[in-house]
Amino acid sequence: MERTRKFNIESLTRAQLLIAYVTALLFFLLFLFLGSAVGPPKVFDKQCKRWFQNPPPPGLDADESALKMMDQVTPEQFFVGGKPISHTVSQLSRWNQDFFFYMNVYRRPKIRNAKIGYEIEPLQLNIYVEKDMPESTVTTIPQDAARITYNRSLVCPYWRLNSTLCPDPSGLVAVQCEAPHSMSSTRCGICNRITLAHETFIGNATTYRIIIQVANDEDERHRLWNFLTKEDIQQIETMFVFPAESFTEFELYFRYMFVFVSMVVTVAFWITNRMYNPWRGFALEQKWTLILLVSLVLFNNPFFFFTVVVDSWFFPFLNLVFVNSFLIIYLLCLLLFSDNLLKRHKRMSTEWFYLPKLILIGSLWFVGLVSFLVSRRKQRDDIAMNDLENLSETGVAFFKVFAGIILGIYGLWLLYLITMLVIQWVEDTRHYLPRRVKFLWLLALLMLFGIVAGYYTLVLRQDEQMKAIEFFAFFALYNLHVYLLALMYYPTGPTTGGASYQPATIKGGISQPPEPEVDDNLIFDEDDDL
Repeated sequence: MERTRKFNIESLTRAQLLIAYVTALLFFLLFLFLGSAVGPPKVFDKQCKRWFQNPPPPGLDADESALKMMDQVTPEQFFVGGKPISHTVSQLSRWNQDFFFYMNVYRRPKIRNAKIGYEIEPLQLNIYVEKDMPESTVTTIPQDAARITYNRSLVCPYWRLNSTLCPDPSGLVAVQCEAPHSMSSTRCGICNRITLAHETFIGNATTYRIIIQVANDEDERHRLWNFLTKEDIQQIETMFVFPAESFTEFELYFRYMFVFVSMVVTVAFWITNRMYNPWRGFALEQKWTLILLVSLVLFNNPFFFFTVVVDSWFFPFLNLVFVNSFLIIYLLCLLLFSDNLLKRHKRMSTEWFYLPKLILIGSLWFVGLVSFLVSRRKQRDDIAMNDLENLSETGVAFFKVFAGIILGIYGLWLLYLITMLVIQWVEDTRHYLPRRVKFLWLLALLMLFGIVAGYYTLVLRQDEQMKAIEFFAFFALYNLHVYLLALMYYPTGPTTGGASYQPATIKGGISQPPEPEVDDNLIFDEDDDL
């Protein structure tokens, strides 16, 4: 079966191709402008509470009334004396989606250019969480509460000395973390942030109170930490970080705009291809571009509204399935498109062409899904169970290593295909391919770096300073790239492509010999199926 319609990329003139790429770029810039002009200025709200080493550090202009409001727990009492500290956040709603609870440890300003760094591991903590409890000034863990010990690490590298402004004390009342610094001329060191808890879904609870207490052996605390808390540690800061309600509201509008556009593009692409050929007559690129479009609709998440308003873990889980599926399908498309370009002159059965790729990419999809389910199942019952050290017994660490191995195999496979394609295009003139097709393939490869950058920025970095424009930039980039693929692989009509499309010719003007009849169980990836 021969393809009877050209791809749009084969029929467009150079000027039309240039207009298409420039239009995609302009739409991307337009979305950036809308995100910055109409969207909220920030993604996250933060609330901090701080405990200073008494007396207050030199240079702090604090009157007697402020000192009376200081929390009586000092870093020395927390680390050495084992006295608990607590932090309460209120007026949360489902529109805040989730929250992280962190601890920052600030060090005194560096003296005599000393380069001193240290690490405390394990830092054993008792973390107790209360939901919708009445306000209380008593900071104690109830006697009947389960005393679960969580292992964390306190790492204070020397290169982070004097790296940040010393924050002001907050007293007994939590403050906005962006409050101005009265000690603006004093710089403190800061240890690596410690993640204490992660609430993956804020349901009906509007108030959370978290109590933290050091659980290391008392002799160990006095022997190792007494000097640090007196001579080095200046203050402890706990911090709630959660999405702003204004961001969630704008994200809702933004997502549904892309859901609508993606559905229109998907339906148009399917109908146009189906008018000319049955499904078996679709080119490989057209089949998988259509599948990628469907996954893009789900990636934009038409059920996002229910994720916010319904008190259930199912819709947040569904959102993760959609995101994971879109990224996995895109990785699979890169392999398929690259392998198809490399083996256009060969014939491979459907099983041998697809099966190895489906096993590899399917394993990655399965590992990602199962590891999320295992970790979230633990966190649903205990929001402090968020660190990989605590989750190691459930197999998350194994899944992490297994996923790394699969990604390594994928990277080597893709690198092999890229190398062989370049060699073939340079040395073998019998397999000519237009530059415009090569450019589109190269653009798809470059998009892989965009996916990696987006995953790092939106997931791994966990930067509460992230601007809303960063989120919308990656969101718009993923959508517009798939739209561009659909435009380029769109079948042309008889007026542009001809009712009976003839295969491409070999460089030099010599026509290809007609191909023999092939069994329907084979993949048609000769020169007429780019």
